[in-house]
Amino acid sequence: MRIRDVVAKAISVPIEGEGRAGFGRFVKRDAVLVKVETGDGLVGIGEAHHSKSPTVIEKLINANLRPILLGKDPLQIEGLWQLLYSQVASTHGPGAAGVTAISGVDIALWDLLGKALGQPLYILLGGKCRERIRAYVGGLTLGWKRSEELVEEANRYAKAGFTALKLRIGRGVEEDAEAVRAVREGLGDGVDLMADANTRYASAKEAIKLAERLAELDILWLEEPFPPDRLALYRALAGHARVPIAAGENHFTRFGFQPLIQWGLIDIAQPDVTKSGGITELRKIAAMADAWGISFAPHIYPSGIGMAAALHLLISVPNALIAEYEPSEGNPLLAALLKNPIRAVDGFLEPPEGPGLGIEIDEGFVEDHPGIDGPAYI
Repeated sequence: MRIRDVVAKAISVPIEGEGRAGFGRFVKRDAVLVKVETGDGLVGIGEAHHSKSPTVIEKLINANLRPILLGKDPLQIEGLWQLLYSQVASTHGPGAAGVTAISGVDIALWDLLGKALGQPLYILLGGKCRERIRAYVGGLTLGWKRSEELVEEANRYAKAGFTALKLRIGRGVEEDAEAVRAVREGLGDGVDLMADANTRYASAKEAIKLAERLAELDILWLEEPFPPDRLALYRALAGHARVPIAAGENHFTRFGFQPLIQWGLIDIAQPDVTKSGGITELRKIAAMADAWGISFAPHIYPSGIGMAAALHLLISVPNALIAEYEPSEGNPLLAALLKNPIRAVDGFLEPPEGPGLGIEIDEGFVEDHPGIDGPAYI
């Protein structure tokens, strides 16, 4: 079996409305679909994160990764990961964009392997540690809104069966604490709350003050208070925070996670399978976190492809905590990209059961939503 072709295709869906969080105003949803085809007729499906430049990631895969992979044995996944990393990511290359591109190819290779063996991906990863995983409402939900609007939205999700919700914060200590307090009081104590600052804090003093306020509200975690390269700020916060700290969606490979984990800077590791190195690398990150007693709760900004890959991982690793999920009515890349959409049942998720990722792409949807240049949020 040999790789006959590798094709990446950006997908974009414009967003109507004025949704906003710390990283900007939402203008579209993007994903980069990756297909690895063999001479035997098998096709593996993967997803690379849009990285605010979906058509750039598409071009990087088609122009740089494809020539390296043509003619190679697709079942040698670890060796191909190391080859691609050495060629496009570790040095003299596009850095993080290269890792994002590798992630999409790696997911496709694992999907192809599962199809070749007729087994769902979680079996290839060692089987189930659990039958299902609790879901929390994330994605582009619960953004910057007035407190009464947040409480109304949060109650809709709680009534739908979700027992954990993540709020977007990052406007300053007082506004952030008030937003979380309003939702906590509006929901009561039966729902877990998380708070995602989307890297908006630039002061350890302010983040510590925020953490003290949030500790009174019994939150499950405070997520990404600082930009990913500000490890000194994470270290200062780790010594004082009375709430668990989560981070990782903007860190790449096990090398990027090593200081976060070994220096005790985080309590929950959140790599993204579509950007932090794919399934091959997230297995290593999860294992490293487990060795240090750190929970694994990967960032999932779905399309359904990345969601499926993350769920197979979450089911198969011992330190999985919870899965991010955006109710599909607000996300066409989850609800319409797949012919068999992934849906939460009673606030829980399970991976698809078919071979590989267990998903089927709606090619008509892909053709109707070509990639649009530029960032998804501005």
